[in-house]
Amino acid sequence: MFGESGFQTRPSNKLIINHILALTDTYVKVNNDCFEFIHKTMQNIVLYCIAKTFINSVLKYCKNDVFKNQVRLACIKEEVPKELAAPVIQVISEHEDVYFTRFARELCEGEFQNVFENYQNEFQIFRKKWLVHLNKIRRKIPLKPNSDGSTVLHVVSSLGYADYVSHFIKIDTRMVDQADANGNTPLHLASLNGHLDTVKCLLKIVEMFTS
Repeated sequence: MFGESGFQTRPSNKLIINHILALTDTYVKVNNDCFEFIHKTMQNIVLYCIAKTFINSVLKYCKNDVFKNQVRLACIKEEVPKELAAPVIQVISEHEDVYFTRFARELCEGEFQNVFENYQNEFQIFRKKWLVHLNKIRRKIPLKPNSDGSTVLHVVSSLGYADYVSHFIKIDTRMVDQADANGNTPLHLASLNGHLDTVKCLLKIVEMFTS
C-alpha cells in the first residue's frame, strides 16, 4: 500500500494504530485483532474513496463480497443492478490484469459459483476479457468436483454461458459426463435452466464421443 500512496516517508505502525484506536466505539470496532467499520455504509464509502489511490491493494485484499458487489470494470457502461447499492469502484484498463488475477485466485480456490455468478459475466465484453486471462491460467484451474459434486462446467452450464462452456470442455472433455451430488450432468443443468445455446454446445461434444 505504501508504494501506491506516493508518500515520501512511511508512517510507523504505532502511529497508524493509534489513529485508528482513536476511532473505536464511534466508527470502528476491534474484532480478532483486526479493525472493522461499525457501519457498513461508511465502510463502503471509505473503500470507494481510498480505492482511487490504493486500487491495486483493494483489488488484492478486499473481502470476497466487496469484490463481487462493489468492484466492476470501467468498460461496462450499463447501469449497476439496484440490489448493489454500494458505491461502485471502477477498474480502468491499466488495472484489469490485477483485477482478473484476483478473479483467477478465487477460481483456483474452487469458488466457481462466486466467480461466475458475478453479474458482470452477463456482458460479452467482460467475458471476452476474462477468457483471455483464463487461457493464461488454464493449467492452474481445478477440474475436480467440489464437495457437492459440481465442477466448473456444471456452474457455467447452469448459468448458460456457452463461451465459457466451450472453453472448459477444451481443457477436459471428461467433465461433460460428470454428475453432481443430485445426479445432474452439465447438460441436465443447461436444459433445466432453458439455455438452448449451451445445450447445443454440450450435445455437440456428446455426439463427438458417442459416434
